[in-house]
Amino acid sequence: MIGGVRVIGVLIAMIAHQILGALWYSPLLFGNTWMKAMKKNPDDQSMQKGYLLEFAFSALGALITAYFLGYIQTFLEMSNLLQAVGIGLIACIGFISSNRLIHAPFEGQSRLLLLISHGFDFVSYTAISIVLYYFG
Repeated sequence: MIGGVRVIGVLIAMIAHQILGALWYSPLLFGNTWMKAMKKNPDDQSMQKGYLLEFAFSALGALITAYFLGYIQTFLEMSNLLQAVGIGLIACIGFISSNRLIHAPFEGQSRLLLLISHGFDFVSYTAISIVLYYFG
């Protein structure tokens, strides 16, 4: 336990995040649309070169997110699943949504790309919060 947050819960939440991301950005869900919105070709060899490093950064980001969501849940003494999910959604809206809305227009992100990427934020923060409620 680190700061009142169980390490196993953080690790499970990080794994859940990575699995959800793999599904979300796969051709089964939004992968093809996301690739078009990013103006990327899935057959481009240059996209595959840095994949492991990108995956590692994604996992690190999920680990940090899970720890801090767990810390907030512990600090606020969440007593039920609805509260835990609420904290995840509030954190996503308060920190991620506001940040994306500030930067996306200036970075030239299309609305479609913003919706796909931010949709994943909502799903992943909710999933992380649920995992942490049960295991964190």
